[in-house]
Amino acid sequence: MAMSQRKGTIDVMATVVVSGDAHFDELVLDPDVVLSDRILVVNSVGISLWSRTFTTSDDGVEETLWTRQARWLPARNEPGFVPIIRRGDALDIVRTGGVGVVALDDQGFVHARLAEKSVRDALHRIRGHLGVDLGQDLGIGLPVPQRRGDYISAISVGDEPVVAVSPEGRVALRLDKASMQAVAAEIVLPGGRYETPDVVASLDAWDVRRDGDILRFTANYWGNHPRAYVKRGSGDPWAESISEIQVRLLYGDELADAPLSHCPDHFAHILVPNDGHGQEGLNGEVTEAEADDIDRSGKGFAAMAADSWLRASKRAKPWIGARSEAVLGADLDELAEGQALYNLARACTQFRQAVAPYSKRSSVQAVSLLQGAADGRPDYKAALLRLSRRIVTETGTRQINLYQPAGTAFEGRPTSVFGTVDAYRERGEIPLVLVSPIYPMRRRSGSMLQPDPVGMTMLAELDGLAGPDWLPPLAFYAELHRNNIAVDFEIMDGCSLVAPSFGLTFIEAETGRSIEVVDSEVTADPITLEPTRLLVTLAEQPVGGGVLRYAYDNLQPIFDLSGSTFCNGGDMRDSWSHPSITGETLHRYAFSFEFNLRGYQHAED
Repeated sequence: MAMSQRKGTIDVMATVVVSGDAHFDELVLDPDVVLSDRILVVNSVGISLWSRTFTTSDDGVEETLWTRQARWLPARNEPGFVPIIRRGDALDIVRTGGVGVVALDDQGFVHARLAEKSVRDALHRIRGHLGVDLGQDLGIGLPVPQRRGDYISAISVGDEPVVAVSPEGRVALRLDKASMQAVAAEIVLPGGRYETPDVVASLDAWDVRRDGDILRFTANYWGNHPRAYVKRGSGDPWAESISEIQVRLLYGDELADAPLSHCPDHFAHILVPNDGHGQEGLNGEVTEAEADDIDRSGKGFAAMAADSWLRASKRAKPWIGARSEAVLGADLDELAEGQALYNLARACTQFRQAVAPYSKRSSVQAVSLLQGAADGRPDYKAALLRLSRRIVTETGTRQINLYQPAGTAFEGRPTSVFGTVDAYRERGEIPLVLVSPIYPMRRRSGSMLQPDPVGMTMLAELDGLAGPDWLPPLAFYAELHRNNIAVDFEIMDGCSLVAPSFGLTFIEAETGRSIEVVDSEVTADPITLEPTRLLVTLAEQPVGGGVLRYAYDNLQPIFDLSGSTFCNGGDMRDSWSHPSITGETLHRYAFSFEFNLRGYQHAED
């Protein structure tokens, strides 16, 4: 019987008759009850398909003739019988809106879509066609349910109920194994459906779930205890983390290109885009490569800074992206306007694209700027502030980490030394952070201006620890009285100043001669009472004042590149310390300073 195809209507493709008679070759039914030209007869022996034709007898009376066209037997094949349904096909019994919701295959299994209302409506129509109350025994010997949780069998195949109805009107379907597998494949649980550990057989993994091309599992992989991991396709496993990843970028000239001594420990958390440029970046070159996934970061300054942050963090460990853009010989103007800045901004886009398949988003946590070891331009402060504003605009970074240059092996007085500190003092809304001076690190063999690999590793570790409130000792005021000089410092709360054993020099203004510094000690500031004042004692009272310097042009130039110190050096710091991955100890060393002090004209005064 053809019926309307509107959504929500049911097309009766065949009337189902449930019979207790296991053997019959003829079928006679009331045509007013049977609404279709085909009937499926279901009994304990099997299922047979009958079709209806109309004939006229000799006396002119119209008669209905039912002819069996096909038969499904649960355990045997009838000789000479060819079913009309081919292997693998199924016959629709009920359709909803033109879509089959109940069907019968060549093996006698009933297939159904799990749409409860549609199937319940279908059974309601079957009940109406047959004139049978579903509350009655349907003739196959099953008891009428009386208690909660019982069901009335509506359709059976080979004595096995396949469709049943509860007293509350709920429909229960018993599906074959293939149907169950098909249904299971459509069910997506939170975190994905379960898989066997065979899909990650190379790992000590369990509790494996698949969500599209993403595998999530627990494993012994990184660290000394099991944790959750995520893996995409044939890529590397990554430690499961929060949805936002942090990006750390390194920017600058050849000072930013110095090698490190150690690799990061958190290899399952630190990543780069898979655009083929790794952590090293493009060095100012042009590229069209696009990222669609992530790779391991390997060794580098930004990755070590990320590793240092992760080691110190007591919170959830996020993924951290790491990339460098170092251009040999670049000045501040080139970094502010050229291809390098475009590459730095483009790296932010590459990170967003790379982590999108993992349902994560990225933001730039810090841009570390290493530049100007030998830069003597008079407007260094203004140029550094312009560059910093451009970096914030192009990357949206939360902070820019600065390092005070230490000069070179030959020159200790480039304007970049104090220009960096002056830019910090006039930063306004620019999120500048002074991380460390470079002078405490040893110089790399073969280089005039790069720290050695251990020094670069320690600078990167400090970079990772430096938050918005980070500040090594910064001198802001000095006063000369006779042969004593009081120098006041700004330092971090909870710390005290530690006096230097070397690094202080004094040049008398009137004669230009050097006056020996015989002692230095930390005293309490008379106003704050905090141990933030350094009292310097000179060997004699200077005439006409002079210049007090710390870690500035105080060491002899070294005219070979065998690796040693820079022309600036000292060991003044605050009381904070932290273990380094190198085996050394990290300290917050004081920034280089210079004060022109007005003194007495006559020694006897």
